[in-house]
Amino acid sequence: TGIGGGLLIDGRLRRGAHGLAGEVGHVVLDPTGPECTCGNRGCVESFASGPSIAREALFALERSPARGSKLRELAAGRGRVTGVDVFAAAAAGDDLAAEVLDREITWLGIGIAGAVKLVDPEIVVIGGGVSKAGDQFFRPLTAAVDAHVAPLEAGMVPVVPGQLTDDANLFGAAAVAEQESG
Repeated sequence: TGIGGGLLIDGRLRRGAHGLAGEVGHVVLDPTGPECTCGNRGCVESFASGPSIAREALFALERSPARGSKLRELAAGRGRVTGVDVFAAAAAGDDLAAEVLDREITWLGIGIAGAVKLVDPEIVVIGGGVSKAGDQFFRPLTAAVDAHVAPLEAGMVPVVPGQLTDDANLFGAAAVAEQESG
C-alpha cells in the first residue's frame, strides 16, 4: 500500500538515530505534489505507490474522457481503478495508462537515484505489488534511475526485483527481531 525502505550495511539493518534510515518513500520530491499519508506533500510514495498510480490514472481519465478505453473497460465492473489495472491497460496498448505509468515510474526513479547518491549502495532491490509487473516496471524504472544518478555511471547500481514472496515483510521482521536479540 506504500513505499518503504531499508538500509542494509554489512548484512545488518541500519535504523538511524530516529528509525528512519532507508525510508525512501517519504522523501519529498515536489512540495507542491499530492498529499501523502505521512502528512507531507510530494513524497515518493504519493507519486509512485500502487494506490498513487491508481489515483493518478483516475485523474487522467477524468481529464481525458475520450482516452483510456482499455483502462475504463478494466475498471468498469468494479467501479474503481487499481495499480494492477493501470499496468494491464498499458500492456494492452492503452496510451493514457502508459503515460500515467511513465510519469509515476519516473518519479520513483528520481527518488531512488537520490537515495543511491546518498548512500552509494551496491544494489537496489524492489519488492511488493508494483514490482510484479516485471520488465514493464523495471525497464522504465532502471532508465529513470540511470537518467538521474549522475555523477555515477548508468548501470553501476542495479535495480532488481526481490526474490522473496509477498511475505518478505514477515522475513524482515523476524530478521530484525533476531538481530536485536543477539
